Amino acid sequence: MNNNIDGLINSYVPRNIQVNFMIQFEKYISKNKDPFLNSPPRNKLRYIASDIHYLSMLSVNPKGIDPIEYILYAKADLISKDVHGSINAIGNAKRAVHLLIDSLLEITGLSHNFSSRSFPQKLDIIEKSEFFPTILIKSLNEERNIIEHEYQKISFEEARKFVAVAEMLQLLCYPILKRFINGIHIGLEEDDRDIFLYLDNSLGKLGVLSCENAKCVDSEIGKIYYHFPTEAKNSTKIISYDLKLQTVDEWLPYFSTLVYSTKHNLIPSNPPYDPKYEENIMEFENRAMFSSSDAYTIDDSEKNKE
Repeated sequence: MNNNIDGLINSYVPRNIQVNFMIQFEKYISKNKDPFLNSPPRNKLRYIASDIHYLSMLSVNPKGIDPIEYILYAKADLISKDVHGSINAIGNAKRAVHLLIDSLLEITGLSHNFSSRSFPQKLDIIEKSEFFPTILIKSLNEERNIIEHEYQKISFEEARKFVAVAEMLQLLCYPILKRFINGIHIGLEEDDRDIFLYLDNSLGKLGVLSCENAKCVDSEIGKIYYHFPTEAKNSTKIISYDLKLQTVDEWLPYFSTLVYSTKHNLIPSNPPYDPKYEENIMEFENRAMFSSSDAYTIDDSEKNKE
């Protein structure tokens, strides 16, 4: 493992994935407001400043058939309610499921080291990352394998269940594919630094940086930073992880925090009113929001250019 990174620098980004940068200062998740931050291995987190950097997949499978179309084909296959239609429905639903899972691996950078893994292994890393439970998908995938490899019949009801799960998976994946948060600032217990987590999906790397020159306010949970500078010169390298299966225990706590931030922002909720906390963040009232086309990446190969 290489423990050095060279901050944030411009690099290649896949054409089908758009990089976005926004600042919305109300998007803070604090330890005293959310039990997620109190559960191991994240119980050292004081707060998450989320909705900072996010990725958007412009098109799922731009060179081929969209998962939604495969699901529509599967529903059409079910109309006949016979064995022929049920087998065809399973095939189309399977294509939708596999394409959705592979798209999720692509936008998160996991595809660099997991694209060649078996389908059950792909589901395992998705569940460990806390995207969503995969037990139903695993169960139905086993049934599908029996049909395809042992040449057994399938009932209409079994096929209908598989198509329904494929459709539910599509509803789960699409919001993430359109807005996956890949950069957040966090505060740690007994650490006054502004820590920035950044996932470079084009390289399959996750970087941890210490940032300087951000403004901050004191609160009941310690210093909270805002007005984060975006220049690479304001970042200090701490550590970089390749998203490999062999080191999953090291990078997964950081990665799952990005996943949680993504899910948290997909379903926004107002925290309980706390006058003291509100008083401490009054400086955020002069909030700014802007977007940029800058693409930030983590690349160890650049460190010798300093």
